[in-house]
Amino acid sequence: MNILKFSDLDLCAIGISEIPPNEEGYDEILFIDKSMRYYKKCIIKDDKLVGAIMIGDKSEFVEFKRLIENSIELSERRMQLLRSGKKSDPVVGKLVCSCNQVGVGNLKKMIEGGCSSLNDLCQSSGAGLGCGSCKPEIQKLLNDSLVPMTVSASSKQVL
Repeated sequence: MNILKFSDLDLCAIGISEIPPNEEGYDEILFIDKSMRYYKKCIIKDDKLVGAIMIGDKSEFVEFKRLIENSIELSERRMQLLRSGKKSDPVVGKLVCSCNQVGVGNLKKMIEGGCSSLNDLCQSSGAGLGCGSCKPEIQKLLNDSLVPMTVSASSKQVL
């Protein structure tokens, strides 16, 4: 997996980027919108996503990574691969994960909603699922947010 960050353009590649020469059973799905500077290529083998390239919009990166890593059959989802991307939640607060555009406020909201482990928080928010360099910051935020809850819960028991 590769994620390149330019000031005005996102480029992500995950899995294989080209159909292997002389191989059968592969399909390639392309979506190009030149005016929006958007390009998406999905490579499918045996009804499973095995590779993708996204330029201009990486909002589906986490979903594609999950489909590839877990070898999930696409079935009716195959047609959804051509959607032009979904609008993600706006970044709230300081940017923590630049790969998936997740801010401190977004993470705190998920912690308040019940995410209590690094894995849960990353899976729910998409943060940390790209290059992973933000995971220590996410873990610190999680620890700092959970400590007051633990202290207040234990202090109530002491009283």
